[in-house]
Amino acid sequence: MTTAAATAAARAVPSVARRFRDWWANPWGKPRFLVLFTAVYLAWSIVPILIAIRFSFNEGRSRSTAQGWSLRWYWEDPDLSVWNDPDLPGIGSPRATIFR
Repeated sequence: MTTAAATAAARAVPSVARRFRDWWANPWGKPRFLVLFTAVYLAWSIVPILIAIRFSFNEGRSRSTAQGWSLRWYWEDPDLSVWNDPDLPGIGSPRATIFR
């Protein structure tokens, strides 16, 4: 191998830093992190709502520990349930107006 051929072969293989820089700076490449960021954002947004829904069916009064499944806060409790509360618009008020 001559020196010109060795120099050409050395230029043909770019360094790791150069390959990484070209990969990172390619604006026409695939969106690499879009799917990951979207999944993380959706989980960050939806998980607290799912936790709140789970605790809305909590059997006990605790807001920090789940104590079983119940419809107490929607139907069963005559004083504290959503269905029996005359102050809530849309659910309690028409029912309270009709049955009072």
